[in-house]
Amino acid sequence: MKRRSLFIIIVLFAISLPQVFGQKKDSDVLLKQIKTEMDVNRNYARALSMAKDAAKDFPHDADFRFLLGRLYYLNRDYINAEKKLDEVINKTPEYRDAYLAAANVQLAKGYNNKALQYLNRGQSKFNYDKDIRAKKLAVYQFYGLYQLGDLYADSLINMFYRDTMIKRAYVDYRVQTGNAFLKNGLTEAANREFAKAIQVAPENQIVLSSLLDARMKSGDKQSSLNFINSMLSRQPDNYDLLMKKTGILQELHQYPEAIETAQILQKKYPGDAKARSIETELKLEAARYYKSTDPYYQYQSVLEHAPGNKEALDNIINIAISRGMNDEALYWINKSLGSNSFNKDLLMKKMSILAQQQKFTIAAGIAERLYKNAPGKDTRQTFIDMELAAARDYNAQEMPDSALDAYTKILKAEPRQAQALNSSVNILSAQKNYTAALQLLDEAITYYPDDYRLKLKKAAIMQENEQFDEAALLFDQVQADNPDDQKAINSMVDAYLLTGKKMMEVMDYDGAAKAYNRILQIQPANKEAINNITNIDLALGGDGNQRALDRINIALEQYPDDKDLLLKKAEALNRLGQVEASGNITDNLRERYPYNTQIRSLYIDQHLTMANYYRKNGDTLNAINAYYSILSANRRDTTAWLGLTNISYERGQYAEAIAYADTSLNFYPMQADMMLKKASAQEQLKQYDSAANTAAVVARQYPDQKRYTDFAAYLKGKTFRNQLGLSYLNSHIDSTQSSNIATLQYTHFYKKMSLTGRLNFAGRSYGTGLQLELESYINHSATWYSFVNVGAANKLVFPKYKAAYSLFHNFAHGWEAELGGRFLNFDSISSVSAVGSVAKYLGDFWINAKGYVIFLSGKQYGAVNLTARQYLNNKTDFFYAIIGYGNSPDDYTRTYQFTDNINYQTYSIGAGYQKMFNYRNVVSLNANWYNQKRAEGLFRNQYDIYLTFLRKF
Repeated sequence: MKRRSLFIIIVLFAISLPQVFGQKKDSDVLLKQIKTEMDVNRNYARALSMAKDAAKDFPHDADFRFLLGRLYYLNRDYINAEKKLDEVINKTPEYRDAYLAAANVQLAKGYNNKALQYLNRGQSKFNYDKDIRAKKLAVYQFYGLYQLGDLYADSLINMFYRDTMIKRAYVDYRVQTGNAFLKNGLTEAANREFAKAIQVAPENQIVLSSLLDARMKSGDKQSSLNFINSMLSRQPDNYDLLMKKTGILQELHQYPEAIETAQILQKKYPGDAKARSIETELKLEAARYYKSTDPYYQYQSVLEHAPGNKEALDNIINIAISRGMNDEALYWINKSLGSNSFNKDLLMKKMSILAQQQKFTIAAGIAERLYKNAPGKDTRQTFIDMELAAARDYNAQEMPDSALDAYTKILKAEPRQAQALNSSVNILSAQKNYTAALQLLDEAITYYPDDYRLKLKKAAIMQENEQFDEAALLFDQVQADNPDDQKAINSMVDAYLLTGKKMMEVMDYDGAAKAYNRILQIQPANKEAINNITNIDLALGGDGNQRALDRINIALEQYPDDKDLLLKKAEALNRLGQVEASGNITDNLRERYPYNTQIRSLYIDQHLTMANYYRKNGDTLNAINAYYSILSANRRDTTAWLGLTNISYERGQYAEAIAYADTSLNFYPMQADMMLKKASAQEQLKQYDSAANTAAVVARQYPDQKRYTDFAAYLKGKTFRNQLGLSYLNSHIDSTQSSNIATLQYTHFYKKMSLTGRLNFAGRSYGTGLQLELESYINHSATWYSFVNVGAANKLVFPKYKAAYSLFHNFAHGWEAELGGRFLNFDSISSVSAVGSVAKYLGDFWINAKGYVIFLSGKQYGAVNLTARQYLNNKTDFFYAIIGYGNSPDDYTRTYQFTDNINYQTYSIGAGYQKMFNYRNVVSLNANWYNQKRAEGLFRNQYDIYLTFLRKF
C-alpha cells in the first residue's frame, strides 16, 4: 500500500512539474511585457491593465503584486498603490523594492513622516542597504529636516565611505543644504556644509563653486580672493575663477593685479568679447581712481605743458619702472633720449627693461654700444651678460648660427669665457663641424688644463667624428690622471657606453664588446655594460650563448635577484636547449612579476618551444601540458589553441579539436588556419554541412586565396547527396563495324552507402538494347566495404541478367585486397566468375592487379588486368593506363559478345584522364584497344572511346 501511494505521488509530481515550469516561463514572459509597456513605452494605463490580469492569474507571485502597486503610483492612484504595496510588504517582507516604492507613494501624497516610517521598516530589515539609506537622507533634505539629516548623513558616509553612490548622495545633500542656508542668509552655516562636502569631494567643481559663493556673500573679499587663488593653483585656466578674481581685485582697487589677470583672460580666451573689453574698462577705471592723487599723472600733466622738463621725465620714468609699466617707461626713456642720445643711465634703464621683456637682442645691442663707447670692467661684464642672454634666446628659438655669432662676440671680448667656449663647442658639434669644435676645445684646455671635463668632451666629440682609437686613448689618460675621482670615472664610463651603443648601431659587435669590457675593467659591477655585452653574445648565437650564460652567472653572484639578468639567463638556457631549466627560471619570475609583459612573453615562447620539442618527439601529453601553461599566461594565445587543436585532430579526437577551435575563435573569430582545422575535424565526423559552412566563411574572407576557396568547394561537394550522369561509348571493330552505348544514371549518397540506378541504351540495326542496373557501395567500417551490382536487360545486346559482388579490405601502408564473384546470364548460357585483386598506393600513384577465373559451359577461362593511376590535385583528378589479357566479365563494353569472345585469345591496352571541376562536376575520357586472335594469322581489333559526365547536386 505504501509503495502504491509513493508511486501515485511521484506520478502526480511528474505530471505537475512541466506545468510549474511552464507557468514560470509564462510569468517571466508576461513580466517582461508589462515592464516594456511601463519602462520603454511608458503606457502606464495599458501596463496597469496587464498587471491587474497578471495578478489574478498569478495570485502568489510577489513580482506582479509589486508591479501593480508601482503602476497604481505611476497612474497617480495613491490609495490603491498604498494598499497593494502594504500587501506585498506584509506577505513578502523580504521584498526590498516595496519599501522604497511605498515611501515614494507617501512622498507623492505629502506625508513625509509616513514615508520615513516605511524607510525605517526597510532599514530594520535591510540594515546595510545603500538605496534605502540614501532615500531616507533625501527625505530629510527635501523636507528641511536638517538636524536629523546632518547626523544621518555623517553616519551614512562613515558606514559607506568608499562607495561612489553614497559619496555622491552625501555631497548632494551637503551642497543643497548649504544652498538653502545661503538663501536664508546663514552664510556661516552654509560654509560649514560646503566644507564638509569638500572633505569628501575635494575636486568637485559644484562644491568649490558653492563654497566660493558663500565666501563672497559673507562680504570677506580678501578671504574670497585667497580661496580663488588656491583654486587657480589647481585650475589656472578656469574662465569663471579668473573673472571672479578680476572682479574682487577691481572692488579692492588693486588695479595692476586686476589688469594683469584681465590680460591673462584675454590671452587664454582671445575670442571672448568680455575678456577683450575688460582690460580697457579696468584701465579707464584705474585712471579715474588714481588721477587725482597719483604722482605719475601729476608728472604727466607737467610734461604736457613742459615736454623737456628733466625732473618730470626722470621721476615719471622711475615711477613707471617701479610699477612695472615697462611700455610707458620705454616711451618716456626714448623721448628723453631724443635730446641726449648717449645718456648712460637712461640706456642702462632701457636695456634693463628690454631684458625684462625678453628682448635680449635689442638689449645686447645697447650693451655693445655702451661697451664700445665707455669700455671698462663693468660695461664689459654687462655686454657679456646681455650677449649670453641673447645667445640663450637664440638657442631657445633654434637659431644656432645667431647664437654662435653671439658667443663669438663674447670670446673676442673675453677669450677665456667658459660658458661661451662650452656652448660654442656644443653648437659646432651639433652641426657636425667637428674640426672647429676640437680646435676650440684645444684652446679651452690651454686656458683650463686641470678641467678634465673638457678632455672628456673632446674625447666624446672624437667619438662622434668616428676617431674611436684617439678617443679611447684620451679617456684612458683622463682615468689615469684621476684614478680616485668618481666624476671622472663616471664620465669615462658614460662615454664608453655611448661608444658601445654606436658600435652596436653599425653592428660592429667586436668594437662594442671591447668598449663594454673596458668599462667592466673599471666598474666590474656595471649592470648596463653586463647587460649589453650579454646581448652581444646572445645576438651572435652559437658559442656566444654559452659565453652569455657564463657572464650572467658571474653577474648573478652580485645581483642574485636581478630580473633582467635572470631573463637573459633563461633566454640563454633556452637557446642552449636546456628548456626545462629555462622554464624554471621563467616560472619563478612570473610568480614574482605576474604583470610583467616581457616575462610573460618569454614564458610563452619557452613553453611554445617545449611544446614543439615534445610534439616532435611524440610526447603529446607533455606537449598538451606546455600549451596549457601558455594559456595560463595568456588564455587568448592562438598558437597554443591551434597546437591543442592539432594534437586532438591527430589523435582522432575530433569533437575535442572542434571545442578547442571554438574557444580560440571566440577570442579571434577570423583565424583562417583555426577555422580550416575546425572544418577538417567536422569533415572527419562527417558533419559535412557544418564543415562546408565553416570553410565558406574563410573563403569569403580571403577570396584570392586558392587553397581556401578550393577547400571550401571540396567540403561543399561533400554535402551533395545526389549525382546525375551521362556516358557515351563509341566502339569500332576493324574500322568497319560501329556500335554505340549511351548511359543515363542517377546516384544518391547515404551516410554509409551509395545507391545508383543506371539505364544503358544500345542502338542496333535490329533494335535497341536496354539494360537496367542497380549498383551500391556499402561501407561496413573504416577498413571494410562492399560493391554490389545487379542488372537486367532485353535479349538484343546485353546479358539478360547480371550480378556482381566484391568485398574489399584496406590494410596498413596503403594496401587493399578484393575478393568477389560475377554472374552473367545469356538465356540458356550462364557464366560464373571468381575475382580477386590487390592494390597499393605509392605516393601519388595507385596500382591494381586483378584476376578472374571464369566458368562457362563446363569450361574454365582466365583474365588479368593491371591498372595504374597517377593522381593529381588532392586525388580528385588522375591519369590512368591499363593492360589486360583475356575477356573480363566486368568489361560491359564487350559482354554483349561475351560467350563468343571468351573463346579467343585477347589482349587489351587503354588510357584515360578524369578531371573534377569544383568538386562537383566530373568529366572523364577513356580510350581502349582490344586485339583478338580469331584464327591462325587472323586478328580482329576493337577501338573504344568512352566519354562520361557526372554532376553532383
